[in-house]
Amino acid sequence: MSAFHHLFASVRAQGDMLLAHEPDPHAELLAMVWGSRFDREHARVLLERQRRVLPGALQAVMAAADSFDGLPAARQQRLRRVIVRHRYGR
Repeated sequence: MSAFHHLFASVRAQGDMLLAHEPDPHAELLAMVWGSRFDREHARVLLERQRRVLPGALQAVMAAADSFDGLPAARQQRLRRVIVRHRYGR
């Protein structure tokens, strides 16, 4: 599986828990991947807000962050476009 697909799988696996109580989950996800490096601190804050965090959640999110950081800039931008399209149902 490519790093891009692995990242999507990690986000899908942890995303429901990470973004469950956020009013705009797409905005939160975009905030984490907007820069050239994954915003790990933002992810930690989101995890801390959750009522219940599954064991290993932080490690899984940090692994997704490492995967994102390892993507070439064009692939990072493609991921951002996918999130935006999904947000607006395109």
